[in-house]
Amino acid sequence: MVKHVFKVTLYNRLIGTISRYALNHIAAMLERVNYADIDSSRCGCIMRTTHGLPYACELAKYAVGSIPLDTVHMFWKRLSFSYQGLSEFEVCIIQELEAIFKQFEDIDICGKVTLRSKLRELAYPDLTSMCAPP
Repeated sequence: MVKHVFKVTLYNRLIGTISRYALNHIAAMLERVNYADIDSSRCGCIMRTTHGLPYACELAKYAVGSIPLDTVHMFWKRLSFSYQGLSEFEVCIIQELEAIFKQFEDIDICGKVTLRSKLRELAYPDLTSMCAPP
């Protein structure tokens, strides 16, 4: 579902690719274009730095065309849950385990006990010494 305000040509490239929240922010910035025009001193261009969205004086440039998708930060783009042929990334911890084992051999008994307790927390999260609040 798309709001009536987003059915203009200006939003063609953005609809369906960025979140509705971002679209609402851009619509609010477009309302500021009416009184700020392209004068950046009156615009208050904080949306670019705080939200990664185009600000009013930037949107004034796109009044006749449509807002390019490049002007919106990657954070606001929709997630796609469809398989896109991406290969599984192999995650391996062998090097880290070897480094921990080498460190375990080189430290004293107090260090060994501490390191073992930390590894137990990772290996057996159900056996934690923490108590639930009353």
